[in-house]
Amino acid sequence: MIHRLLGIVALIAMLTACGGQPAAVAPTSAPPVALQPTDTVAENFPRTIQDLDGSVEIATQPKRIVALNQIALQYLAPFIGQVELVGYAKRDGMSPELVELLKDVPSFDSEQLGANIELIVKWQPDLAFESDSGGYFEPVEQAVKVVNLPLIRPGSWRDSTRMIGTALGLEDYAAKLIADTDALIQAEARPNRGTMAIAYMYTPGLVTFETDGTALGGLLEELGFELVSPKDPASPWEEVSLEVAAERLNVDHLLISNYGQEAVDGIIAQPVLAAVPVIAEKRYTVTNRKVADAATFFGPASAAFVLEALRVLPNGPATPAAAPATTRTVTDDLGRAVTIPASPQRIVALQDLQVLRPLLDLGVTPIASVTHPRADGAFRFVEEYDVSSIEIIGLLGEPNLEQLVQLKPDLIIGTLSAGTDEQLETLSAIAPTVVYNAGRPVIEYHRSLAEAVGVLEAYDALMADYEARLAELREGVAPIRDELVVSLLAFNPNAGQIEIGEGPYTLIFQGAGIKQPEPQVNFESADEGVRRYWISLEQLPEHDADLILLLYSNDPAVNAPITDSPIWSQLKAVQAGQVVEIDGGTWYVQSVRSLFNVIDALEQHLVGTTVDTSVVE
Repeated sequence: MIHRLLGIVALIAMLTACGGQPAAVAPTSAPPVALQPTDTVAENFPRTIQDLDGSVEIATQPKRIVALNQIALQYLAPFIGQVELVGYAKRDGMSPELVELLKDVPSFDSEQLGANIELIVKWQPDLAFESDSGGYFEPVEQAVKVVNLPLIRPGSWRDSTRMIGTALGLEDYAAKLIADTDALIQAEARPNRGTMAIAYMYTPGLVTFETDGTALGGLLEELGFELVSPKDPASPWEEVSLEVAAERLNVDHLLISNYGQEAVDGIIAQPVLAAVPVIAEKRYTVTNRKVADAATFFGPASAAFVLEALRVLPNGPATPAAAPATTRTVTDDLGRAVTIPASPQRIVALQDLQVLRPLLDLGVTPIASVTHPRADGAFRFVEEYDVSSIEIIGLLGEPNLEQLVQLKPDLIIGTLSAGTDEQLETLSAIAPTVVYNAGRPVIEYHRSLAEAVGVLEAYDALMADYEARLAELREGVAPIRDELVVSLLAFNPNAGQIEIGEGPYTLIFQGAGIKQPEPQVNFESADEGVRRYWISLEQLPEHDADLILLLYSNDPAVNAPITDSPIWSQLKAVQAGQVVEIDGGTWYVQSVRSLFNVIDALEQHLVGTTVDTSVVE
């Protein structure tokens, strides 16, 4: 603003020194740009023009014209040739054709308004054109009025063309330009082409729409589309939130203008917008910046180019698609057919280790979950994920039902081990509830979770990665596989015993062909739903192997009852120094991705190493 005011002060000082008239300078040497208008200049001056600001008196036929912004320049282009364009406001984004047309015409930077006032006086124009700029060019406007330079601010392209023709004495030529452009529009117009929205740009959290107040918006209505934006808004552009934008996008077609693919990328990345049918079904057209700029300045000079570019737009409303299903049915491990949302958004997990973590591995973040009583109020094995938005709703087997009601979930997922089946009636009254057996094979179990939350594609991608990793491990252990025996041991502090059994990790041992001691493969389970049993220290020799993997969770000291025993030191693997302690907490998680941790550990200790495979026979 200081620069603008200084420019005006400097101009007024110059006018005072010259007795109130423009300073005498040599005429510009820039030649007129000829576009061959067909009629002659009328001589009946003075005349009065009505523009956006009221009436403008033009005393004599204008010969030297200045354009104060690009829209005015575009409207003036067809008239250049009978009058001389002595200067114009230049800005980025001008078409190469226009730049070439005006290469010998002086210009000023449209972003430095105050510093350009003296230039305008120096060019000695006798008429200035400027489109409606919302006051942006007010310092220049005021300055040119000080020197009694007529300033015309036209409106729409038709009004602008007609007004310029009148101001220059080229009424017949202006009428022909309008008629020829109208003929081009009518040739492309079709009745009832459907509803249309124009997304001008996307910024984080906001979408800007064009209305019928823009040149492009008005043109599309003439071409047969019905714009859904409010009529006659305070601004030709309407900036709205994503939620309002989703309502605006309830249309047959969407035209993404100005920012093109950049706007597309921003819009489709927002779930609330990507789900709208016009986006999901790709019923949108994207223009490049050249087309968008030409449409912004639509008029006789750009009509043919813009209309050619818009021929890709559909000729009628979108074919009504079948309404997507809002619900679907899944069968849980209780054998119940449960009706759930087609795409659940507010999911609650009633088990952190076997529901929350597997869902996170699928890219799904529940709104709430329980924690384990011994986890100190934290979710287990989720360190690699951001769980700050997940609300804690109690302990395993003891969800806070009042809190659960307030959360308004649309799907509750629990397990038999969490006791969800015992609270089924109460939970089902709050939201659809499915119950799964976390003791099932991990691949089957994880797929059931993926089906429930509607992300089978993510599960399939995870399985493809898993199968590739397993194939690499199988190939890596091939040189030692036939002779190698690997034992898995872990002390369960909750039971106070040594646990032997099967878990998700068993799938990797079987898939890679890694042998275990016979008692770890063939046994009768001590618990229903979980393949495991307990052994005493005296039974440890039965589980000796070439390599012992001693598993723990968080703290290796948990295995002290095993490693402090005299029997432990007598094992051949211990005497051979072939014992590896592994933090294997995630080995027990019922998720395909948890299997990657097992593969990583086995590759580290078996592939490309010097494991002695002759420790046991």
